[in-house]
Formats: sequence, C-alpha cells, structure tokens
Amino acid sequence: MKSRTEWLLIGLASAGVASITLVPYVAAAGLVPAGRTFSGFLINPVDGYSYLSKMQQGLNGAWGFTLPYAGAPSGSAGIFLFYLALGHLAGVLNLPLLTVYHGARLLAGFLMFLSIYAFLDEVLLDRLPRLMAFAFVLAGSGLGWLAIAIGIQASDLMVPESIPFVTSFTNPHFPLAVALVALGAKSIVSEDRWGVRMAIGLAVGLGLGMVLPFAAVPLIGAGGVWAVWEGGRKRKWTDIRMLLRQPAWPSTVGVALGAAPWLVYDYWVVTSNPVFAIWNAQNLTPSPPVWDYVLGFGLVLIWAVYAIYRGDVFQDRGSRFLVVWLTVNCLLLYAPFNLQRRFSLGLFVPLAALAGIGVARWVGQHTKRTAWPVIALSLIMSLPSNGLVIAAGLASAASGSPLVTESVGEARAFGWLGEHAEPGAVVLAAPETGIRLPAYAPVRVVAGHPFETPQAADRSSQLEAMFDGSLTSGMAERLLLDWDVSYVFYGPRERALGSVPFWISGFTMVFEDVGVTIYAGAAP
Repeated sequence: MKSRTEWLLIGLASAGVASITLVPYVAAAGLVPAGRTFSGFLINPVDGYSYLSKMQQGLNGAWGFTLPYAGAPSGSAGIFLFYLALGHLAGVLNLPLLTVYHGARLLAGFLMFLSIYAFLDEVLLDRLPRLMAFAFVLAGSGLGWLAIAIGIQASDLMVPESIPFVTSFTNPHFPLAVALVALGAKSIVSEDRWGVRMAIGLAVGLGLGMVLPFAAVPLIGAGGVWAVWEGGRKRKWTDIRMLLRQPAWPSTVGVALGAAPWLVYDYWVVTSNPVFAIWNAQNLTPSPPVWDYVLGFGLVLIWAVYAIYRGDVFQDRGSRFLVVWLTVNCLLLYAPFNLQRRFSLGLFVPLAALAGIGVARWVGQHTKRTAWPVIALSLIMSLPSNGLVIAAGLASAASGSPLVTESVGEARAFGWLGEHAEPGAVVLAAPETGIRLPAYAPVRVVAGHPFETPQAADRSSQLEAMFDGSLTSGMAERLLLDWDVSYVFYGPRERALGSVPFWISGFTMVFEDVGVTIYAGAAP
C-alpha cells in the first residue's frame, strides 16, 4: 500500500495530463477563421460525428441503436450503449452533447491513468521502475516523428488506440476501456481472495462489454496463458489440480463471463441483421505493417526488449505476466479479425511496465553520470509524436479545413434541423454533410459514414450524381422515392458538386442562411 502522499501526487499527475488534452480543443475554437465554426474534433472527426450521432439517439430517449447513415431503417440493437447513455445524461443535465462528450473524455482519461498506475503498483514493487513506467504512460509515444521525413507514418501518429496520451485525446470510450483493462489485469495478478478477484473480473468484463467488448479478448487470453504457464513452470503440465489452482483463474474467468454475453450478442446482431451485416463487412481497420508499430512504440519498445533480453524478468511472477500479455496482444494484432488495429488498445501498458524494468536495470549497471542522461533522452524523444498529433489538429482548425470546421451557415442549419426535423426524417445531402447531420439532429441521411453507410462507395456516387445534375429526371425521381427524402440540405459542400439540381424545384424552401438552404416536402 502506497502512502497517501504518493497517491495524491499520482492523482494530480493523472488529472493534470488528462486536463492538458482539453487545451488544444479550447485553443482550436479561437483559431478558426471568421465565418467558420469549430466542430469540436481535432482527431478522427468522421468517427467523432458518429459518436455524437449515437448520443443524439440517447438524447431522444433511445436505448436501442439504429444506423442513421443507412438511409432505410436498420432496426435497433442494444449496442453502443455507452454513447446512448451519455446522450441520456446530456438530457438529464440539460447540457450540449459536445460538452458531455468532452467531459466524459476527460474523466475517462483521468481514470485510465489512475488505473494503469494501480496495475503498475501491483506488478512493479520497486519505485524506480514503477515511476519510469508511469512517466512513459503519461506522456510517452514512439519515434514516428523521426520517420515522417522518409515518408513513413508510424502507428504513434495514426493509431490513437496505441498511445495512452493520444487515446485520452481522441474520445471517451478508448481511455475508459483501457482503464477497465488495467483494473482487470491488476485483479489477475493480485493475490486477493478468490471471490474478490472473481467479482472484479466480472465487473470488468461487464464494463468492457458495454464500452468495447473485443478489448476483453487480449485480457482473457493473457490471463489464461499466464495461468497455464505458471501452473506448468516446474514441468507439471499433467497436474490438472496445479493448473486449476492458479490465482489468475478467478479474475480471468470473471472477465470472460462478464464479456461473453456481449460478444455473443454483438456477433448475432452483425450476422442476423442484413444492414448491420453490411456495416460490419465494411468496418475494416487492419493493423499497419510490423515496422510501423516498431517505430510507433519506439524507445519504450527498445527498453522493454532490453528488459526481456536480460532474462531476469522471468524470475518474478508479475513480470512473467507482462511478457505473456505483451506476446498475446502482439499476436492478436494480426489475427484474422476485421478490427485488428483495435487490439493495440492497452498494449502500451505492459510495454511501459517492461520498459520501466529495463530502465531500472540500466541505472543499476551504470553510474548516475552516464545513466540519467540516457533516461532523460528517452523521455524527451518520446514526446514529439504526441505534440505532432496535436499540432496537426490545430493546423487544420486554423486553416479552416472542412474536415474539422463548418461554415456559420451550416452550423445554423444543423441547429434548425435539430429543432424542427421529425425524428427519423431522411435528409438528402452530400456525404461530407451527411456525416455531420445525425450528430446535430434526430435525422437519417442517405450516406455519410464510410463504414456505417451500406454500400457506401456506390451510395456516395449516386449522391454526387444527384447534385452534379448528371442524372435524368426519371432516375432522380426514382431515387428520391426510394430514399423517402423529407429534406434537402443544400450548402457549400453540395454546391461544390455542381449547379443547383433541377429536381430541387419539387421541394419548398424552409430555411436559408449564409449560403445554406434547406428544402422540405414529400418526395415527388
């Protein structure tokens, strides 16, 4: 048990770093050019709008998720409950969705850092490796910043799940999932009463099932493999009782029992519902090449490999778990699974812990005069990639990039639809507008999100043809009927596709402001 002072300092450091991630968002709002508004997202805005669209459904009372980017009704399913719950919370608190979103992100980031330290405290009994590991977790990254010059974009610059700081900067559910994984890992290696460990594991599994179900898979795999390894270390692989008595089992089984119903349900949803099945088939996030991860984990990986190479990590049960967790997680990065890249979530935790061990071993073998400059350089060189991620987002905001900003007219039009559009009404808009609309209003769009729109490429091509005037009147009218269009959003993104389409005369103008017009009426 650590002193209250140490935990207070760890809490302050965790809260401080989590709070730092809010600063760029506040700064971005003041950097956007006149006539434009900041979207509220500096990294992966496409998914950011998707999260807000889920919260929008919760705000309107839903506990079942429907695909707002599918055009036709998709049916509802009990998935994305975390964001639906945030939407309900926004309604109770009477706060804007974006405020609740970033509030949840800050709290989840704080909990993530605190939970990771609790895990490190369990496996790293000595202060130096523990504090070094936590320093890497708080602000460390890889060497991707060095590889940009040769045209390589390493994982620390493009896979936000892989770096804790960027994880806390990106969205709420990534850091919350890492926090749960860290608590689950802590319970696996702890020696508390088996009932306590089982209860914690079950709670972690249930939590991950609600937030990010597949994040439980590496934890379950690592716990199971470690239990078998520990039970058979003295060549007693045939002693079933020895294997079953391993303290890792209660927590591991608890995580599996808690997460399994969610995993089974999610699989059933994406295989039995045709619309969700198409979405799942399009939802591909493969891992980048191995060397991208090597660069992306950088010096933290080098220190971890050094610790393993030294070999003495195998003398300690907690360190052996770190090696197993790292190995299982790395193998899953290239498993035959649509979301390979997502398995990098939480991988930095065992890497940082092993790196802390490696640093401590180095310090023990060298004088302070030679050792500490190397340590300081390792920390300093781990910082720039995180800075580049933030700088890229700020540069986009300052330039008025349409990826992270909207025109004032668009923002007002989104607000009008939020107040006047009937829930479930279909809005016809360019795909770049379509990704935003369900985040601000309880509407559906014909196309928007590249994964959540069935046959997204074909649907986007049809939309572009609708707005560039290349369709015949008969084809345009048929599509308007098929899509059951209630509103047409005509703004700068639609205007960029061509001249005002002829079929828009069949609708009635109901809103106009600074280059944006909204038309309403039944499809012809």
